Amino acid sequence: MLTNSINLMNMKINRITENAKLLVMLMVGIGLVACERLDIDDAYSRHDYTLAIEASTDEVLLDETTSGDVALTLNWSAAADLGFAYSTSYYLEMEPSSGSDKGAIIEYVAQDETSKSFTHEELQELLVDYWERPTGATSTLNVRITSNTEGPRVIIPEVATVQIKIKTFGPKPFLADQLFMRGTAVGEEDIEMTAASGNSNLFMYTGNLSAGTIFFPIIYGLDVMENAVAPLEDGGQVTTSPADIQVVELTEAGAWQITEENEYRVTINLSTKQLSIVPAGDVLDLDALFISGTAVDGEMEINRALEDENVYAFRGELKAGTLYLPIEFEGERMLSIVPESGGVQAISDGVTIGFGQAETGSAQAANHWEIASAGVYRIVVNIQNKDVTIYSPETDLQPKVVSWNNTVIGQNPYTAPITELWMYGGFNSWSGDGNGFSGFHDDFKMTQSMANPNIFVYNGAALPRTTISDERTGESQTGSLRFSVSNIHNNVYAFGSTAPAQRNVSNGYFTVDSNTPQTLVEGQGDNRYAFFNIPSGTNFVVVDVENLTVVFDTK
Repeated sequence: MLTNSINLMNMKINRITENAKLLVMLMVGIGLVACERLDIDDAYSRHDYTLAIEASTDEVLLDETTSGDVALTLNWSAAADLGFAYSTSYYLEMEPSSGSDKGAIIEYVAQDETSKSFTHEELQELLVDYWERPTGATSTLNVRITSNTEGPRVIIPEVATVQIKIKTFGPKPFLADQLFMRGTAVGEEDIEMTAASGNSNLFMYTGNLSAGTIFFPIIYGLDVMENAVAPLEDGGQVTTSPADIQVVELTEAGAWQITEENEYRVTINLSTKQLSIVPAGDVLDLDALFISGTAVDGEMEINRALEDENVYAFRGELKAGTLYLPIEFEGERMLSIVPESGGVQAISDGVTIGFGQAETGSAQAANHWEIASAGVYRIVVNIQNKDVTIYSPETDLQPKVVSWNNTVIGQNPYTAPITELWMYGGFNSWSGDGNGFSGFHDDFKMTQSMANPNIFVYNGAALPRTTISDERTGESQTGSLRFSVSNIHNNVYAFGSTAPAQRNVSNGYFTVDSNTPQTLVEGQGDNRYAFFNIPSGTNFVVVDVENLTVVFDTK
């Protein structure tokens, strides 16, 4: 219904555009013959504006339970009456004040029309589905009506405007422009947290907190401290482990309990939906991380994991010998990551454990792990959680193994581990690079994580969002894609969305409007025709083929 309305609006826009072209030509003509004193008939429009518009309310709270009821009515009066020789029509423009990639909706209005109404459902579809505004958030809608008068002389248009604040229904967004700390652990005044440079979803604070309660009011757009970050259950005690969070109305927010006064580092990640409150002295500051000891030939740098800036991962050959991890900070390697309890210890093979820090000079002699035998090892360090996992060849993480009908080589079932993953769909106009089946392009081949072989990451330029016409319905779909384990053909094992789809009958499209994890459907069946419509600006995609989730984000 929304798509048909928008298509009708576009047809009307074309009529308005033709009128605008005529108006421009007339204005140019007026300039060229100014010496002939051709006057613009603006006596009324300059001195006697009568066009006005008003809304039935200046604030709308959309309600899913009354979706068919009228939520907003716009009423306008006519422009100045210039007599029978003139014909006046109008066009109505609507757009969020924050702007949108889609631009304004412009609708042609006949001379005898004086009002237009919208239901709760129509406004929700416009704001969330069309303009891609978040659910559970307030937006300001700018509305403008402009007269278009045709007659023997050029008439300057009349313009009237009105603004309406509209709050959409749905889950509270994990979004914040500003984030604050509040509670008895904070004191009488709220304390604002600092947004991390380059990551608008990460907020931090380092400072003293008392024993007591703490939660986090949010300012997002026009919603000034209406929502808050809160625990899943009220009264949970703060521990050294990250805690899951939820966003709820401020009046319903519970709080965490801090058990003792201390200087703390508080971190809230709205992308991962987690809170961390740890003593500031336990915080690990580093610019780079290395592997050292007799298990390696010289020091080797451990790379940061693509999917998580707090994780460093290595996979490669180690010899039998000693192992510790020097920390580089501001050009110095004064400290190293070592066993938490100190001393010389065997690795806890495949088990995630806490780590400690020791002076690098003492690590080789007295504080390190012992690698018992040579082989390929995987080391994963989480500097936020302060833990490390060392996998030997016996415990190393293995890529997921799947079976499918490989029609290219004629083998069914064809069983293989997932070691590659491509994005595939209309998002890039099904444009391939010639290195595989039509539509596959190596620019959109994902990178396997060093920390976990079942995680694949795209981190690069913003993905294209081409609009295509669905082959079954003819409806427009923007930025549609799914994931394939091979580029040899489109008929391979794939990961699609939860949208309903049926081969040779209908395609499905699930529109993603946030960076929350989305569910994947795996296999070689109808899921190959179920696509995700990705958000604008997406340049960071994380697929977990084991847990069947995908995150589309902007970094």
